Amino acid sequence: MSLRNRLERLFGEKVVMELNCKFCSSKICRRGMRALLLADTKTELFSTDLPPTHTTALVGGDYRTSSCDCKISDVACLTW
Repeated sequence: MSLRNRLERLFGEKVVMELNCKFCSSKICRRGMRALLLADTKTELFSTDLPPTHTTALVGGDYRTSSCDCKISDVACLTW
């Protein structure tokens, strides 16, 4: 099975979302996916492969949880 077919099987049913800033409504990214952090299921996370736009920025350092090796970054509004 090709890599493309494997990716389609893994992500074919996932919803891709456009993420906008809650405060200024600027677009953060066009290809966001809801992610689940098993260490804290009450925190809403989104996964994307693109950095934030000029109206939002990554803040603080990256961090990880003890249950996975995913890199987590926080985003903040620069216009609010």
